Amino acid sequence: MRQAAEATGGYPFLIQLVGYFLWKEAENSGGSVDPATAHRAFEAANRRHVRTVIEAALAAASAKDLEFLRAMAEDVGPSAVGDIGHRLGAKSNLVSNYRTRLLDAGLIESAGYGKVDFAIPGLRRYLRADSQN
Repeated sequence: MRQAAEATGGYPFLIQLVGYFLWKEAENSGGSVDPATAHRAFEAANRRHVRTVIEAALAAASAKDLEFLRAMAEDVGPSAVGDIGHRLGAKSNLVSNYRTRLLDAGLIESAGYGKVDFAIPGLRRYLRADSQN
């Protein structure tokens, strides 16, 4: 099932979650999975991933860390550190400090010279949705 593979983004924990919830949906629907049951499984896996991975990872983040992450979430893909600094109105040394903190925390990863990206699948989507609330 191609949608199941795409829903995981290759992230091992999401592979487990999607598989688990697909199995549960198949059990509840006589052993078969149609697009509606697959969608329910993907949604359930995503909710569990948000609770157990994303929210847990963000629990220790400071308000400034979250500002940095939200500035990153504005981009579609990897973020240029200079762009993040511009969005935050922060000097390069301050941006560098937060970059290092978030790298050490495992929330972001280097994506090439002067660029960073989210290390946790779904974190960008979560931050975008959270900023709209």
